Amino acid sequence: MNFNKAVEIIEDVLTRFTILFFSMLILVIIFTNYHHYIQSVDGDSHAILSEPLVSSGSITIELSHYTTYPELEVLVNGEVYATFNDENRLVLQVFDKDLIQMNGQMYDDLITVHIVEVSENVKLILYDGQININGDIQILSGIQI
Repeated sequence: MNFNKAVEIIEDVLTRFTILFFSMLILVIIFTNYHHYIQSVDGDSHAILSEPLVSSGSITIELSHYTTYPELEVLVNGEVYATFNDENRLVLQVFDKDLIQMNGQMYDDLITVHIVEVSENVKLILYDGQININGDIQILSGIQI
């Protein structure tokens, strides 16, 4: 009988230790991730949350020569994000590592597109000032935030 009682005690200790270990592990994970969101503490000791780790920015693109191309598509990461409709300017919300492309396959005209405005936190990659689309898909820019 002593052997069975000893096994029960060991099982009980191991079970409690495992529960305590996983509880502590969960708390450590929660608190280490939470500190990334805290920007500062105000005078009343209330936490002020900053923007999440994934932030966004904006860029404004424009067609040259004030011509409209209603079906001209803006692709973000290979998917249609917007069309110009009857406008010659679009504002895009962008995220880190986005790839902005222009799809002009539906037009035979030479279409010139350039970026006219960029938010402060956005860095353009692969951008040469403007692109010319001639019935194809062209990369406008990569995005780094």
